[in-house]
Amino acid sequence: MYYQKILVVVTQWAEYKLIKNFLRGDFKTIDMALSEVEASFLISNKEYDAIITDHTLPEIDGLGLYANITKNEPRYANRFIFLTSPLRTQQAEPFGLTGRPHIMRPLNLNRLKRVIENVS
Repeated sequence: MYYQKILVVVTQWAEYKLIKNFLRGDFKTIDMALSEVEASFLISNKEYDAIITDHTLPEIDGLGLYANITKNEPRYANRFIFLTSPLRTQQAEPFGLTGRPHIMRPLNLNRLKRVIENVS
């Protein structure tokens, strides 16, 4: 499946630019949000095909963002991809419960692109 619009929810501008510069030739729109509030606003005003979110955000973690968004917009449940630091088994369990992929840092951009393309 080809994705047109991606939302990247991260706290680091440099990471967003890295992701955007790598993916920009393959996707029509790559927007950035720095917080849950900003991500929620963008999602309420624009449809996204995939949402890439950091697991640590200022107000809430990525799992909290997932829960809040999918509670109000269930169609997004299968569109999330989590970016994480290396996790111990017990830390990774909540991500597994969502059924959504998580990609550990340091980012492998080719893997991220493949995961985005396979999001269903």
